Amino acid sequence: MDEDERWTGWLAALADPACPVDIQLCARYRQIGWDMGRRVLSEHMLHLVHGGGQVGSVAGRSIRTGPGDALWVPAGTEQVLRQRDDLRWFAKANLRFTIATEPPPLPTVVRGAAGIAGHLEGLRREWAARQPDREPRLRALLVLLFSELRRLAAREAGGLDAATQARLLELVERDAAARPHPASLAQQLGLSPTWFSRLFRRTYGCSPRSWLVRQRIARAAERLESSGKVGEVAQAFGYADLFLFSRQFRMVMGCSPRVWRGRSRVFSGRS
Repeated sequence: MDEDERWTGWLAALADPACPVDIQLCARYRQIGWDMGRRVLSEHMLHLVHGGGQVGSVAGRSIRTGPGDALWVPAGTEQVLRQRDDLRWFAKANLRFTIATEPPPLPTVVRGAAGIAGHLEGLRREWAARQPDREPRLRALLVLLFSELRRLAAREAGGLDAATQARLLELVERDAAARPHPASLAQQLGLSPTWFSRLFRRTYGCSPRSWLVRQRIARAAERLESSGKVGEVAQAFGYADLFLFSRQFRMVMGCSPRVWRGRSRVFSGRS
């Protein structure tokens, strides 16, 4: 059976009422000091990083994720995951489920997967509502979610290699408040600006500028955890215009900087 046939069978199984699907967990979190330890789950696990990041290993292979990355761990796979030591908090959307059929292969980490956030949020709401007709709605959302993940995973072919991605993150994280120009990053990576932009879009599904905004806002959100003034944080991250900072913050984090600062827990649920 080739890959297309496996995906066709998987999506059909997700939609088929005769094929049992059991969602064990579907929630969003913001956590401090998160450490999953070494675990082997009986459910498939998928989560999308909203802010912060994690390190560890899946099936013995090292992983590192940041904002906009999705992590896929099939049932029965050993995983050792924890929040990155250099970041104060970790925010994610988490889905754990079982299904009576073998899933097709997916990369462990899918970069630039922020577009699946809407599908995960729809699943979370339907799962929590527990309405009588929720099963067909959950199945439809699962089909949409995995169809999009497949498209995103296929997009990465021919993109930036793992070593270049690691170097890129290192350059951006060296000074969290800096506003590097994509052309400067391309030069430091030994690529022409045009070729860098093309490979970047294949890898992350967005322009380098959009990705850099997401990285900078995620770090500004972390700073707001310990600073009481939105204006000071905006200036520290190079925003002379507080309105622009607030607009980009809302776009990335889903709420205004003041609301984010004022909430002790933006995401709810238990891991």
